Amino acid sequence: MKFNAVIFDLYGTLVDETTGSVARLGGYNRTTSEVAELVGAPPDPFVQLWNATITQRMTGDCGSFADYVAALCAELGVEPNTAGMADALALRTEFFRERLVPRPDCLDTLAALRASGHRIGLITDCSWETPALWPDTPFPPHFDVTTFSCETGLRKPDPRIYHSTCERLGVAPDRCLYVGDGNSGELPGAETVGMTALRIHVPYETLPDAADPWSGPAVSALAQVLDWVK
Repeated sequence: MKFNAVIFDLYGTLVDETTGSVARLGGYNRTTSEVAELVGAPPDPFVQLWNATITQRMTGDCGSFADYVAALCAELGVEPNTAGMADALALRTEFFRERLVPRPDCLDTLAALRASGHRIGLITDCSWETPALWPDTPFPPHFDVTTFSCETGLRKPDPRIYHSTCERLGVAPDRCLYVGDGNSGELPGAETVGMTALRIHVPYETLPDAADPWSGPAVSALAQVLDWVK
């Protein structure tokens, strides 16, 4: 067996986002704008500030949703409407709930990997919604280890997020295959620590805006990952 473990990215990898990166960003910004309206903040400056502080959300360095929104409002010089905070959180949570749907071949691929004796891990850059929703998705039974950036305080491509995941899996990096869509510098990051990196790019999706130029191996469906672990 060439690889003892396969580590996956989540968004754009296990989760099918068929509308393309520009449209996804539009939906994301619309939701953020609606959050602003619910808490009484000016939408356009709120969205700009929200997007500019992505690192704080991804590393969990922003407190609770209410704390974070209040801090953004304070920076914009407005008093947040606390009565709208619960609805704002529910809106954003529902936006992510609708995204956490496995690709059509995802669960079968994960089951086949487990049946063949591979350890399975996840490394995802995410804010608090993802780990909160994760237990209610179909994913958890298929994973031995999950690493959520907002819980570790680390984002890809920080080598420590890969090393810690490998340590918890009990597998050396050079025995791990990393599969991702190429966002956040994740593929070169995986290679830097000794993993083999594999991009997934399904034909009906555009590559993410932040995807790195990639001349390495790629697949067009998750099921093709199985060919890499035989």
